[in-house]
Amino acid sequence: MNSLQKLRLNTPVRSIKASIADEFLEELLNLDVTNVLDLARFIRRFRHLLPAPGPNRAIQGSLENGVLNWQRSLRAAWHQATPFGREITLLPTIAAHLSSPEDQAHPDAYASVLLRALHIVDRLRVCKRKKCLTPYFIWSPKRRGYCSDICAREAQSEFKRDWWDKYGLDWQRKRRAKKQQGKTKARKSQLKPRGGKRK
Repeated sequence: MNSLQKLRLNTPVRSIKASIADEFLEELLNLDVTNVLDLARFIRRFRHLLPAPGPNRAIQGSLENGVLNWQRSLRAAWHQATPFGREITLLPTIAAHLSSPEDQAHPDAYASVLLRALHIVDRLRVCKRKKCLTPYFIWSPKRRGYCSDICAREAQSEFKRDWWDKYGLDWQRKRRAKKQQGKTKARKSQLKPRGGKRK
């Protein structure tokens, strides 16, 4: 194990489970903040992971506004095309959250979540399906380019419909012509006399 890996294991990410941090990130990013009930449910469920008060971490306005701001900054990172772009976008968010020595000495759970996001920048994805309602997800080999099996199936159906609209009639005509050619050849072969020339 090299020193960089050892350093990563000693960050505050250890203070919360990776699966909980991942779930929090996906829920925060996909949250419809205009839906008051969903927002209240999210705050109630993940209050322990939301930023704690600190010298430079005072939440501007209400907790709801805070959620909207955190969502906005994390979505900006998620939309970057490369892992390096995601890192560059996440770093100012982390730096702003941990700007004072006191904040750095006592990082809260939200700092752990941000560091977790930084560690998995290569897995931050947006669902390829255009009409997806929860497009932000953390990639895994099972998920591939879609947030769920439902989106993968829907995207495949959309692709098939688009293909049929563009090429379907052409393909059908060619197939019928080929079938007709095959029938004509079969008839001709039946009409040919067998066994060579007659005397």
